[in-house]
Amino acid sequence: MVEYFDNLFIDKARSVALRVSNKRLYTDSSDSQIVHFKTKTLRNLMPKLCASEKYLDQFSLGDCSGFLVTENKLVTAGHCMMTDSDCKNFQWVFDFEKDTSVLNKKNIFSCKKIISQKYNYSNTEVSDYAVIELDRGVLDRSPLERRTSGIVHRGTQLVAIGHLS
Repeated sequence: MVEYFDNLFIDKARSVALRVSNKRLYTDSSDSQIVHFKTKTLRNLMPKLCASEKYLDQFSLGDCSGFLVTENKLVTAGHCMMTDSDCKNFQWVFDFEKDTSVLNKKNIFSCKKIISQKYNYSNTEVSDYAVIELDRGVLDRSPLERRTSGIVHRGTQLVAIGHLS
């Protein structure tokens, strides 16, 4: 769902993927390039949400976002990819938007391995990241640039790109 109308950020959003359980995806019996998903709305998944919640009737397919940093590497939160089991049991889907009803198999990637992972919340350290290698390169979109040094200064305007979960 696009809430921001700057084409620069809309293009960057194409490099953000959604983590989806293998159990939610199934291939079309008549076209192996089409993947269907079991639909659930936020209302179904979180029945205690207020009726006025903005995205209540929107499909919720996944539970974590990640972004490309190289052709075949993705960064996500460390609590999203903690074990080899997480790597094996979830797919990464690009181009899932508000009105998506089917997925194209070319936009679905598997986790080949967790390269680096840290999840630590303590009084002295907050770390929550994972770098994963995808099963193949993502060739139709560009990896996102990232800050490699320095800090983000207070008052700096930011844009968040991700998926509802």
